[in-house]
Amino acid sequence: MKLLLLFCLTARALADACVDDTALLQHPPTWSSLQKAGLQQHKAGNDPVARTRMTPPQAAATFFGAVGVLLIVSLIQMRKYINTEDNLEDASTEKTQRLAKSNMSLALAMDIDGDRKAVQKENTMLALRAGSAAVAAASITFIPALSEWFASMNYDISYTCVLVLWCMGRSIGATVSDLWDANVGTMMAFFWIWLLQGILPNGYQYGDAIEKWYVGIVYFLVTTLFMMFGSWKNGVRVWCLSYHVGNMMAWLTPKAPGVDDGYSHNFEIKLAGAAFGYCVVTLLASSLTVIALSLPNPRMAHRSALNEMRIASRQFESLLRCTTAMYTNCLGDASVSLRGAKIFQDRLVDSLGGLSAHIDASWWEHYDMGVFADVRQALKKHVIVMKGLLDITASLHDTLEYGVTGEQHNQFVAEVSQPVGELLEQTVGLFQSCLQCMADGSVSDEEAESLRKLVKNVEASVNTLSSSTRAAANKSAGEGWLVQQKVLKSDWEFLFLLCSVSRLVVDLGKSYITRERSKSVSVISSVRSFNVLSGFTDPAHQEFAIRNSISLLLCWAVGYNGLFSLIPPYTAGIASNASLLMSTAVGSALKKNVGRVQGLVVGTTLGSLIYGGIIANGCDTSLYYITGFGTTFLFSSFVFYMFLSTTEYSFVFYLLAGFGSQKFLSKCLGEPGQVEMAGYFESILIAIVCVSILAMVDLAMTPSAGEESAGAATSFAKTLSKAITFQMKDCEVPKNHSKQHLTAGLVTIREKASEAEMEPHIFSMPFNGALFKQIDERGKSLIIQLLTYRWALRHSATSTLEGASDDLKHGDSQIFPLIKKCASQESVHDAFAHMLDSLELTLESVVSAHSALDGFRANQDTDTGGQKVLAAVDGLRNEIGVYIDKEKIEFVALDKDLDVSIHVIFTVLEKYVKIIEELNKDCQTFI
Repeated sequence: MKLLLLFCLTARALADACVDDTALLQHPPTWSSLQKAGLQQHKAGNDPVARTRMTPPQAAATFFGAVGVLLIVSLIQMRKYINTEDNLEDASTEKTQRLAKSNMSLALAMDIDGDRKAVQKENTMLALRAGSAAVAAASITFIPALSEWFASMNYDISYTCVLVLWCMGRSIGATVSDLWDANVGTMMAFFWIWLLQGILPNGYQYGDAIEKWYVGIVYFLVTTLFMMFGSWKNGVRVWCLSYHVGNMMAWLTPKAPGVDDGYSHNFEIKLAGAAFGYCVVTLLASSLTVIALSLPNPRMAHRSALNEMRIASRQFESLLRCTTAMYTNCLGDASVSLRGAKIFQDRLVDSLGGLSAHIDASWWEHYDMGVFADVRQALKKHVIVMKGLLDITASLHDTLEYGVTGEQHNQFVAEVSQPVGELLEQTVGLFQSCLQCMADGSVSDEEAESLRKLVKNVEASVNTLSSSTRAAANKSAGEGWLVQQKVLKSDWEFLFLLCSVSRLVVDLGKSYITRERSKSVSVISSVRSFNVLSGFTDPAHQEFAIRNSISLLLCWAVGYNGLFSLIPPYTAGIASNASLLMSTAVGSALKKNVGRVQGLVVGTTLGSLIYGGIIANGCDTSLYYITGFGTTFLFSSFVFYMFLSTTEYSFVFYLLAGFGSQKFLSKCLGEPGQVEMAGYFESILIAIVCVSILAMVDLAMTPSAGEESAGAATSFAKTLSKAITFQMKDCEVPKNHSKQHLTAGLVTIREKASEAEMEPHIFSMPFNGALFKQIDERGKSLIIQLLTYRWALRHSATSTLEGASDDLKHGDSQIFPLIKKCASQESVHDAFAHMLDSLELTLESVVSAHSALDGFRANQDTDTGGQKVLAAVDGLRNEIGVYIDKEKIEFVALDKDLDVSIHVIFTVLEKYVKIIEELNKDCQTFI
């Protein structure tokens, strides 16, 4: 508080220095002198200390100079920090790693608490930085000479703090990305009005031909639709149109002949103009935001990505150790540990999304210059590999859940526990070495040689485990494929998957040994690759553009004509608000627009109340400055913290921050009168009219999320059904049936279902959210089983990673000829086809039912034929066992072996049946 008061008194001293024009201040103020002067001013209402005053140009030069110096210091600090190795150890993560070996539930609890504390600490720190940046932006309002200079230049400063609060992100990279959009959009708005004013200066005036007005209307429509339908980032579109609609409103408003409208004319650039001023103010707000995130220590996405990758890697190691310990019976009650491990895995999968966002944002900090391109690409590679590793651990968890136990299983596990532990340690060591290579983006000769040794050690451990497994299987279950399949089928699958984990890490290590340089993405290449016209042919973007274009043009038309004498004609605020509220999410139209009302109305009202409190003690007193700066800091910090800390209401606090700060940072006009009060009412009315129009268009044009989620579920079931049945006869993956396509289908179901739960249901039954949650869960399990099937066919887990080469996607040429020797393979395929067809019909009838009774009737006699499928699978097992035992198969590593792969295939086929029957029961239960 003492530092905050010092800042306010210093600002007050600068403000006083900007009122009088006598001489320069000879000595900087001290804390005691400022405190004494502030107390005297509070009592007397004037400044007894004689001091020199700056003129508005001098104050502006000083202010911009200070911002420029701080910006340079910020850039230096960023360059310095980005190359600094972060050696801080995460004690909670290390402890979690140790606990995971013995108690997964305790490790999970510690991880959750650690994450909560870290997020709270980060949000608090970012909120304080946002408050500091807002105070700096508020200086333009509260320092008279600065305010006078901006007013003399016709610069609108109302959006300065809005830009700070709306563009500040969790890192410098994410912030610069948003600020780039804001600056490009603002410059685009300046360009559009500069071009029109160059051809037809001073806008439409009384006495001009009506054709000139029509030219302006056509120009407004063409430029607006170009910004809407073009493939601009939404931030560019929002900031451009928020200024563009106001500029065009000013151009089309009839004016007296000869009146200068204040814009640049005849292709000249008028520096003292509102349109150019928006560019200046946007650059200023951008600088203040970057400074706040850079000093004293920068919040860099690059460093955050490196740190979070280390944490995620250690967490995966904890998860793998826990999973292995459950198999070797080291964790006591495995069912409790398994539930904890699944939750731990889901949390780790979610964290990879934030990690990917940091990696993408880091480009805006280093632009892939020097070694940073290799580091960024290595980080992206590690995220892809981590996703693949987590897919395998999910399959390991399913194997533990559906696994067969007994005395023979326990005897087998006791025999293989030691080689399993050795393989785990070697794999973890190689993975950590790869992580070190990723951190600096380069692999030296010594590191490459070390990686080669570690790779050989892992491969040797895989071979040791393979030979030990075969000896243990013969000892525990007896010789012969069929005998071991019936007794140890889950064990074969678990160890196959464990070897697949090691092999995936080996493939990662080998990619580092090759030391291939990554291709950088330069600023020039990024600009060249941008195609603004691609959005015109994208169906999804067309729907967004049409809906928002109608909303924006309706808002502009209402503002141009006025409304019931309550809103005067030529009011740009309705359309400007609509531009700022554009969202790419379609979701629940009602939910979204209720949030808009809350944000706009509460922000406008609260901002007006705060403004009244700030100016209550006059415009030239110490309390005015102390209250102004203090309120700005507290309001901005609190609202920004709430924006970061809430999920459901983050959009509301986002709008409240912008529209509230815009109101209370208005220029002090003394005690508000009736005109000012009418202006407050008009602002609220403008907000309500804007949101009402947006809601009307959204409700009329936004498709039902409930129907879309039903369609997504049906489509996913058909896609997955084809993928399963097709791969029972062929190694190749059908087109558009890769892991990425299937996962994207589940993501669509999840997103549409969450939106549908927020929709109003007036003439339809409530949305069946519980059923869609089960579809999501069972769908993830089926995808994991399909991936396990593919790993078994190809002997490679790397084959299903994003960007995997085509040579990895070819299956073992011996598997299907062996299966085709069996007469029962056709009956297995036909039984699965029938079961999956029944599932498709069941899902389609239930998710599309108009009532619970309709769903019950459509589903009451459903029989997926699971028992027939299992009988067919058992017949095929008996047949193929004879052929395998007769074949002279060369035994190799578990994850490369033919007979082990067929063990895994049969385990997956049985789990297909169990999961599909469970999903069918869900459809009957959650009607």
